[in-house]
Amino acid sequence: MTNWNVPHDSVLDDSGLDASRHKWVLLESVALAILLSVGLTAIGGLVGGLVYSNGSSTITNSTIWLAVEFGSRWVTPPIAGLLLAELAVCWLSYGQWAGPAQDAPASMIRIHIRRVHRLITWTQISSAAVLVAALASGLSLIVVDHSQNIGIPTGQLWGADLYGIFNALGVVLLMVVGTYAANRLQGATRRYLAEAASATN
Repeated sequence: MTNWNVPHDSVLDDSGLDASRHKWVLLESVALAILLSVGLTAIGGLVGGLVYSNGSSTITNSTIWLAVEFGSRWVTPPIAGLLLAELAVCWLSYGQWAGPAQDAPASMIRIHIRRVHRLITWTQISSAAVLVAALASGLSLIVVDHSQNIGIPTGQLWGADLYGIFNALGVVLLMVVGTYAANRLQGATRRYLAEAASATN
């Protein structure tokens, strides 16, 4: 199959197998880069929240909620959108490798389908972490605003909270869709690998 997803430089090793079968192709590299980017952002938020909390002389409930609110500011719909884009890249990669027009050796196809399967597993873990962080972000924003701003009219406080609340809801919506898509794709890769294993037995 001639496309930009599949390596074409077929060089056989001593056992007669394609030596390039383990190489990461473009779509797989893009998917991994997106996952690493989201992961680094999440780690930065976690470390920032911990450093923020350690800056206080005493640890109180207020300090903890402030640290959670500060450390979860990275959770936004664009971050969730990146994970959806990564799923789309994985879906495209799976379609390229498992498609009927693919003429790569079966051993190479299985290697790359397994890689897509692992990428989807990492995406599911990342999506769960983003979902939890989004819920923590919305809740901590409400708690911090209503505990730190005593004397401000309630309507103004809730008005200030609306952006954070709807931001968190947007992330939750995207992650629900992403979880559904990831489960579908994970099932497809699992079935393909099971059928490939039964065909070789």
